[in-house]
Amino acid sequence: MTENLVSIIVPLYNSEKSIKKTVDSLLKQTYPNLEFILVDDGSTDKSGAIIDELQKKDTRIVTVHQANQGQSSARNAGIRMARGEFLSFVDGDDTIEPDFILKLVNAIGEDNGLAVTGVNYHRVKQNTTNVVYVKKVRKIKKNESIKAYMLYLLALDGRMYSVINKLFRKDVIVKNDLEFPLGVYFGEDTRFVLKYLDAMNGEIAFVPEALYNYNSGSEGSTVKKSGIEKANWRALQKDLKAWVGKKPSLRERFWFRMVALRWKISYYRTKKRAKTS
Repeated sequence: MTENLVSIIVPLYNSEKSIKKTVDSLLKQTYPNLEFILVDDGSTDKSGAIIDELQKKDTRIVTVHQANQGQSSARNAGIRMARGEFLSFVDGDDTIEPDFILKLVNAIGEDNGLAVTGVNYHRVKQNTTNVVYVKKVRKIKKNESIKAYMLYLLALDGRMYSVINKLFRKDVIVKNDLEFPLGVYFGEDTRFVLKYLDAMNGEIAFVPEALYNYNSGSEGSTVKKSGIEKANWRALQKDLKAWVGKKPSLRERFWFRMVALRWKISYYRTKKRAKTS
């Protein structure tokens, strides 16, 4: 699999303090065949100039500059530019471990549709780090629908909510015209993952190691505010219900209720943290 090109897409906005560290972690990847697509989403600081300088030092780096349209638009621009057989997404204030791509590529192999790693969850203000999403999860059961399995995973923990700790097959994205929803600042990752799972063939491969370093608390104000708006949680739950379909099985209904309960708890926890931060 090492001959396959992997495109790493990095959307960034006003990331002058972190983007060099992010790119440095990309350049240290042990997987040999890579391209890095850095999409500057209308930054008003020095981010654009910094990535242009980085591009001059490594031919694998591609830079894109656009007017500020949001992270979804930046990721979509990166998808359009990508030449790789596989795609991975890294945010402009995060980093990845040196074997992140190598282990994802090995995990996805020839037959799996998606590969997922664990995460080092770092709270910036508290300066604490927790290792998450490394516990072993069961595989899809015989005669279990992908929807029931995905609902089970959503209820279990947060490893499937985001795109940042994953490796996707580009042909699935292109053939099915998958993209991130524009103008949506909450749950856009989850919506993309759901559509991808509907379209892909094969199973989900889990790498039980924390290989993605996520910095919580460094997100933009729009992202922070979106999590305390109850209407955003309701809209995401409505879209999840539509994804499940009009005639869900008993197992699908059960896990949907578990996800709804988890999201209700998450909403109140998010709101509480916002008041104390």
